[in-house]
Amino acid sequence: MTGVVAGLFTGLGRFGVVIGSLVPSVFFFFYDTTLPLDTVYFVSILVAGVAFFAIPQYVFNFLQNIIHPKRDEILIQRQEWVTENTKAKLETFQNFVEFLKELVFDRFTSIEPVKTVRKIEPSATCMSCFRYDRCWGSKGNGMDELIENWFIAKSGVKKAEQTMAEEKIKLKCVKSTKLLEELDYQLYNDKINGEFYHGKKMIALQLKDLSNHLNKLMKEMESETITFKTIEDELYQQLKTAQVQCFQIDILNNTIGERDIICSIAKKHKTYEEQHLLCERILLPILYEVFAEPFQVEKIVDQKQPFAHLQIRFRSAVRYQMDYDIYSKAKNSWVSGDTHAVFHIHPGLVAVMLSDGMGQNREAQRESRRLVRLMRECLSYNMNPETAMHTLHYVMSLNREVDMYATIDFALVDLQKGELWSWKAGSMSTYILRGERLIKVDGAAAPVGFMPVFSIETEKVKLLADDYVVMVSDGLFSGDHDWDEQEQYFVNLLKESIENEIPIDILLYHLMEQYQQRYEVDDDCTIMLFNVGHVVPKWSVFKPNKKAIS
Repeated sequence: MTGVVAGLFTGLGRFGVVIGSLVPSVFFFFYDTTLPLDTVYFVSILVAGVAFFAIPQYVFNFLQNIIHPKRDEILIQRQEWVTENTKAKLETFQNFVEFLKELVFDRFTSIEPVKTVRKIEPSATCMSCFRYDRCWGSKGNGMDELIENWFIAKSGVKKAEQTMAEEKIKLKCVKSTKLLEELDYQLYNDKINGEFYHGKKMIALQLKDLSNHLNKLMKEMESETITFKTIEDELYQQLKTAQVQCFQIDILNNTIGERDIICSIAKKHKTYEEQHLLCERILLPILYEVFAEPFQVEKIVDQKQPFAHLQIRFRSAVRYQMDYDIYSKAKNSWVSGDTHAVFHIHPGLVAVMLSDGMGQNREAQRESRRLVRLMRECLSYNMNPETAMHTLHYVMSLNREVDMYATIDFALVDLQKGELWSWKAGSMSTYILRGERLIKVDGAAAPVGFMPVFSIETEKVKLLADDYVVMVSDGLFSGDHDWDEQEQYFVNLLKESIENEIPIDILLYHLMEQYQQRYEVDDDCTIMLFNVGHVVPKWSVFKPNKKAIS
């Protein structure tokens, strides 16, 4: 009884434990005179109480941790130690990455890129030649033009043009062999300098992406692992700041584009309109701020147990849907140099790729397929699209026995926000039809692996419902006819087909049948057409039955 009563008074500290140990003895002293409770007994209890007060508190804490250790605190301390150690290592590596990035950027900006417009000047061979005045004087015979044509031919892929340019120089120059060797050396130096310049730019972009990944990882460690702050706690604090009485949050799925969240909120809003006003004006903006993506209210349930409250279920809002079709034609009827791909990165983001290899043979097909495959792998590792384009250019331009190039037309369609992001490298224009309005997205970059210096531009276009987006390869338009006329005729046929409400799965074949009656397609041709429209729930559409009305 002494131990039980003393344990009941532990909340009052040491004084409560001592008083609690005396209470049973005093009670039994007056209750039963037969018990041997003499002066020695009470003096021993008094001495034990004084000794209990004299022993320091840390001794009791030490004994208590040995007898009844707190496993949670030990695990938390151990986890904090591991986290701090990991964080220190990551910070060291982060500083190393920052140093490399600054070092690369400093040297990268200190050297000017190779100029695309070449200035033709007399070479050392020409300066030492006795016919210098005749070739380069005031009455020159066009040697600068011949050399310029030679550089243009060398940048192409046709051997016949290169041979013809060399033969023209040999007919004009008496030291043609030495001059061609010097021109080859200049071309080689320009290519090496261009690759060196672009290689540093690619490394700088990769280091920038690596630094961003590390920053994101360290922020997650600080917000979740170190302080044990979950995404539910962050959302709860945001709701509390907005004075929303939410007592439970369940995140059933936290995948981008597929998030599923249930919030249990105290029932203050009785009417249906008030509940939806709460969701639209307060809850949805908070969810967008926390998760950086739009949400929609899927269900509102009025619960009575264990007390009256509202259960509101939110889902990631994929507000647009995309229908697409692809038309592809090979010049040789069995091998095409064009490659295309359409795939979802997540339910709210679609990637569209179109690559055109130079030529109509298996090598061109292999290059275009390789480019699409590598681009897809880069995206799967969350690499920035611009960094991926520069990386692919550098990879495809190295260790090359034969000059083979490929264009890439890459687009990301955001079905949550209704946006189109476009990256182009040597590809044709992208056409966006919005009713009678035509929007063109052009690109000035060279094909991947073609030029020593490679630059990429990003275009962003806001999409609306019922927009039609068309991506084409250069085989659609023939060089024997005016390109503007072919483009205008193609766009007019496309508008007519859309106005006639031809289904998208047969629209391109119907269009190309009419187009080829006027312009012959004599190259590999690929057309990708996709239409963006609002996601409409089935229950929101009502169509009366004609038989029932009659």
